[in-house]
Amino acid sequence: MKTTLANTRLKVDKLLKKLDSYEGHLGFDTEAAGPLLQGRDFINISYSALLGLSVAFEDEECFYLPVRHKGNNASFMDLHEVAKRLQDFAKRRQLWAHNCKFDHQVMIRAGYPLPGLLDSMIAAWLVEGRNKGIGLKELAARLLDRESPQFDPAIAHKTGQEVLQYACHDALNTLQLGRYYCSSLDRCEHDFWGCENHRKCIRCGMTPSFEGWFYEECDFAMLLAEMKLQGLCLDRKKLAEVRREGKVELDKISKVWNEYASGISITSSKQLQELFVEGAWVEHGRTATGAFATSKQAMLHNLNNANSAQGKGFAWMRLAHQEAGKIVNTYTDGLIEEALQWADKRLHPDLHHFGTVTGRLSSSHPNIQNQPARGNWAERIKACFIPAPGMEFTSADYSQVELRYFADYCGGQLHKAFSSGLDLHQSTADILGVDRQLGKTINFGFLLYGGGARKMAGLLGCSEKEAGGKIQLLQEGYPEVDRWRKKVVRVVEGRGPIPWCRTRAGRVRFVPELQPAQFLASMDEQERRKYVKNLQDKYKISDLVAGQVERIIYSKGKRLVVNYLVQGGSRDLLVLGMNEYRRRAPEGFSVVTTVHDEVLTQHPIGRGEDARSILKECLEGAGPKLGLKVPIVAEPKTGSNWAEVK
Repeated sequence: MKTTLANTRLKVDKLLKKLDSYEGHLGFDTEAAGPLLQGRDFINISYSALLGLSVAFEDEECFYLPVRHKGNNASFMDLHEVAKRLQDFAKRRQLWAHNCKFDHQVMIRAGYPLPGLLDSMIAAWLVEGRNKGIGLKELAARLLDRESPQFDPAIAHKTGQEVLQYACHDALNTLQLGRYYCSSLDRCEHDFWGCENHRKCIRCGMTPSFEGWFYEECDFAMLLAEMKLQGLCLDRKKLAEVRREGKVELDKISKVWNEYASGISITSSKQLQELFVEGAWVEHGRTATGAFATSKQAMLHNLNNANSAQGKGFAWMRLAHQEAGKIVNTYTDGLIEEALQWADKRLHPDLHHFGTVTGRLSSSHPNIQNQPARGNWAERIKACFIPAPGMEFTSADYSQVELRYFADYCGGQLHKAFSSGLDLHQSTADILGVDRQLGKTINFGFLLYGGGARKMAGLLGCSEKEAGGKIQLLQEGYPEVDRWRKKVVRVVEGRGPIPWCRTRAGRVRFVPELQPAQFLASMDEQERRKYVKNLQDKYKISDLVAGQVERIIYSKGKRLVVNYLVQGGSRDLLVLGMNEYRRRAPEGFSVVTTVHDEVLTQHPIGRGEDARSILKECLEGAGPKLGLKVPIVAEPKTGSNWAEVK
């Protein structure tokens, strides 16, 4: 590797000349510094500064352009000229970064956004089918046999020369890993489980290549970067009012509790054990230590099944106190504290691209996906999320998207129900002789994700034998479900050396659990013992008989296949819809955040009709692009806060 510190006009001209005549791919990395977010080990992007950027060419010549280091730096005109050329490479899909979401944010802050970046971390995630072990230095050591310099937290206090090797290694690693994975992306094709009608590329209508979806994932990373920088406004005055009311509710509940349960703290799980011992509450599960469970599920059970009215009252107070406590500590204090860390006093949640195995986003700081969902408190908290000044919200939820995706795979009665507009939840309720709400619960928990007789018995309040009969009726009502599950598992099992499945978009997940003996043999002794102990605790099995562990693991593997295809497929639908909205939305329109199957956007006041039309077309149009025949439904609403658009 040949390195050059481009901190003089002569050396910058050398870099510019090479960029002007270059036609290949580039590796790219940024170095930035700033204060850390409170309690975290990464920088607050709203107060960050670009220290410099590195560029690697395919002949392994690398340049580092220092901008804000100690000592001699390049000028900001030098930065301007280099960044403008890099923008052209990004537009042509020739610029690689590793975790491009961060680099895009840094360059937006510097005034040079890089939409079109390719991401070697996303490529690794897609090809290897895992969301761990795909860090830059780990991959470089494993695939390139290259040990790279380690990051120094004091980078902001170093000269450009002192960070030259570190920065150039990162850019070169990024380029070479990107090119390595690119060859794998080109070879892959979709697998639509034998349904030839679905074999259409989302771009050209021909047999699709995996590379096309890689571009979608990179564009989605760009969108996540832009959403984080934009942030989400809070009405802090209204939020403070909700907090005060929550505190009043807490004090009121505590006062009544202390009158009837003196000496027992409503917040102490240990002290609450007394209410089980005294018979006020009935047991509903135990903790890992053998204590009576005091979870929300245990309290809900006692709300209906406690031995006395007083016991039911205690359960109600415990639930109400927990809910009000969350309002005060998490949903008001927590949100305000997060917002105050940022220069614009907005929330800037981290939406993690690789947060879950299925590809569904996870969220942190704050967890925007864990806001109250139902009840009076939920509506009041949602009303505190507001658009930027001069803007309004438009939001749309995918309707029953996982069931629809599942129905498209299975066909039969499920497909017919959605295609003809029948009420699937009522149909299931009629089959089982229950009300529609239970029919809805059963569709998601049992038809879709295959719950067992014990779980059904708990839901219906009947014996396991009767529950088994209900499950049998469900299977007879929708015979296509069992046929599809068996077919899919058989196909996945037949792949080797490790079984794997793939969503319609081409995202892979390996399922070693379908080979239980080999799966256990791949662990060391300590890891295997821990895994088996966890199974015993989860399934409440004291002594495992021969073959039982393998059967449990195999059953888990079958569930993982279905979950990945349905949840992962639904997630791909959301990604495609959000990307299309980003491409089509007029200036001033933007995506604010996403929660599960909902997309929240904002736009200038008075443009709601345009926003609803575009959002609906983009979200619903994603279904046919992924080959779905079942109609995908999203109904947008416009309002002045988040509560109004729910």
